[in-house]
Amino acid sequence: MARNTRGNWRLIVNVDGNPSLRQTTSLEECAREEASCDLLPTLVTSRCVQKHVVHNLLSWAPEEGFYVDSYSLPSACVCYISRVDLHLLYTFVENWDIRH
Repeated sequence: MARNTRGNWRLIVNVDGNPSLRQTTSLEECAREEASCDLLPTLVTSRCVQKHVVHNLLSWAPEEGFYVDSYSLPSACVCYISRVDLHLLYTFVENWDIRH
């Protein structure tokens, strides 16, 4: 079950053993949405943002029977950088050349 794009809970049809009624999709969710991105140094201000994509899937509801409905599913976690401390960045780059 999942909520469609209108917010209604619907059954998504997926019949095991019948390849013509098997529906698959990849999901990717942020582990810590709105938190700072783990892989970036402290010289940047960042945050993780959940992205979604709309999938059309065969569904079933008592009042409608079988039909195709739209679902907004989590598809990626994106890191947005909102501020960079340029002085710290230049220092980091200069020191990087010395260490490597």
